[in-house]
Amino acid sequence: METQNTQTPTIGMTATISYYSDVHCVDIIAVSPSGKTLTLRERMAILVNPPKMKAGGFAGVITEKAVWRTEIDPNGEITTAKMRKNGQFKQVGSSGLVTIGADNYYYDYGF
Repeated sequence: METQNTQTPTIGMTATISYYSDVHCVDIIAVSPSGKTLTLRERMAILVNPPKMKAGGFAGVITEKAVWRTEIDPNGEITTAKMRKNGQFKQVGSSGLVTIGADNYYYDYGF
């Protein structure tokens, strides 16, 4: 279920883009005057602790999640998100839904 963002996006805030099973972190680097279009730059994700896995499933079963931290990446990929009628931001050209104010990187090793 899609929900509205509860925070007003401002330059410098972090956000996450949720894809099918992965989640990427971005910085908001521009907001349109209407507040309905965001320019986003991907953050660098650094693996702090790798996941623990065992055989099984498609590519393995994760028994302990990985720990990540993110940092500003001046060379990160730039992308755009637009606000839908329901208030949810969606990345242009993808299925990625944007959550404002979050910084939760996730890579699905089991897929």
